[in-house]
Amino acid sequence: MKPPPIVRCLPLLLALPLAACASAQPRSSAELLRIEHRWVQALQEHDTDFLSALLADGFLDSTFRGGTRTREDVLTSPRVEPRYHSIRLDDLKVRFFGQTAIVTGVNVLESVDDPASQVQIRFTDVFVQQAGRWRAVAAQETVRAGA
Repeated sequence: MKPPPIVRCLPLLLALPLAACASAQPRSSAELLRIEHRWVQALQEHDTDFLSALLADGFLDSTFRGGTRTREDVLTSPRVEPRYHSIRLDDLKVRFFGQTAIVTGVNVLESVDDPASQVQIRFTDVFVQQAGRWRAVAAQETVRAGA
């Protein structure tokens, strides 16, 4: 005996909402990598408009110096001439966990005064999707030993 048509269609009906969610929230590693590069540029240029749109309320950065910086700290910090500038992002990896993405990598910094002097900062950035766009909710940096 065949099950009624509605029972045969049940697996399809249950899968539709999941498929709709998946297509409504595309996950793109390339998009997050573009955001990472733009974030570094915005920090170097003190672009508070971009940073304000990127950093979620409640954003917290655990800095390589052992301190923390909130969204407000980042947005209101005075512009200072940096001792180092980013020359590239290396070893970038993006992982997705539902509406959350984690990006890890190494920011290679070069001394403004001595281009031969470099520092490598390993970082982890955590993003969540809010209203269809990625927002940074946490960041953590560590000076890479031996670099």
